[in-house]
Amino acid sequence: GKNYEEDDDTVQSFRIIADHVKTATMILGDENGVKPSNLGQGYILRRLIRRAVRHGLKLGIEENFLGTVAADLALSLPRVPPITWGVGMIHELYLGDSAITTA
Repeated sequence: GKNYEEDDDTVQSFRIIADHVKTATMILGDENGVKPSNLGQGYILRRLIRRAVRHGLKLGIEENFLGTVAADLALSLPRVPPITWGVGMIHELYLGDSAITTA
């Protein structure tokens, strides 16, 4: 792996991963029930997740890491239903759909 402050590209990749996982977790936890798909809002969600995976690969992370990042992120955010529900959904998604989690 790489250290956070190694260079500007590395910092940018870490920030993209954090931002995209936070956004995806909130979207997945939303009561409207948006799921990754090839259409509309689901397509945007799918792109967010895939971009986070791509930046993880760029950092040298090869294992499935997004569920762990989502859980750690949830600990630092307020305990509101979209976050707690979203973390559960994101674990299921990342463990069950390799088409989404492979960039």
